[in-house]
Amino acid sequence: MNKKVTVDEAISKGHRMVTFPSIFIFIGVNCFCFLLGFQEILPYWIFPVGIGISFVVMIFYGFFMITKWKRWAIENVIDVKKLKERAVQHQLIMSNDSFFEKNGMLISEDIEKISSLKNKFDTKHFNDDTKIPIETILYNSKVNYIIMVLMLCVLGFGIIIIILSDSYIFGSIVSLFGAYFGYDALKIASDREPQIIINDKGIKTKSTDFYKWEDIENEEAIDKRSGKHNRYYLTYDYPGGSEHFYFNNINKNPKEMNKLLRIYRRRSEKKNNYR
Repeated sequence: MNKKVTVDEAISKGHRMVTFPSIFIFIGVNCFCFLLGFQEILPYWIFPVGIGISFVVMIFYGFFMITKWKRWAIENVIDVKKLKERAVQHQLIMSNDSFFEKNGMLISEDIEKISSLKNKFDTKHFNDDTKIPIETILYNSKVNYIIMVLMLCVLGFGIIIIILSDSYIFGSIVSLFGAYFGYDALKIASDREPQIIINDKGIKTKSTDFYKWEDIENEEAIDKRSGKHNRYYLTYDYPGGSEHFYFNNINKNPKEMNKLLRIYRRRSEKKNNYR
């Protein structure tokens, strides 16, 4: 029996198999053509030709490897319906999944295998986690109080520098740093309103009204890198708009949040199927 993997693990492998090598091919072929032109081994018209060649090779590679990945993923992931949704969100496949099966350059064995497994997309595999309560209410972390105290210490240190030395500029910078981030931490910590409420009926965030699961699409917790920092966002579409809620101040990471989203949606679907 094949070892089962999570949707996140399958998506990561998809990027390793398809996305990253495709980018490497595109950059590598262009760099190679640039080197040939720069060394005058070939004329300079090789530059635009190299762009075209790299694009074609990248497309051929992508079409071939995405089928290999789909075959592996469908065989190893339990929740294939969620896998397909996430693969579309991460731009590994198109929403019209039949696009890849219709390309003539794919291996017939792979196409037949995928076709034989496609009924798994409609199969509802659901392993509930009894440790997750009926409803989860998430608040800002109290860790921000600790950050506030630390920043007040920084503020005090800056003031001491100003008083006991001639480093007015440095002391002022340190003081302003401590005051700004200390106030920011206090503002976050003192906000005791629920930031996210999620249950088998739907989701509500502090910035968005409550929406039922049947009205929600493409829900996902994502990790966006901004400089040296990771920023966590809860995203989903609802009638007439979409949510993009920042939740770094909550004691949840994207993996844990995605688990909550998956569990509560499946509970909702299971409840509705029994009606």
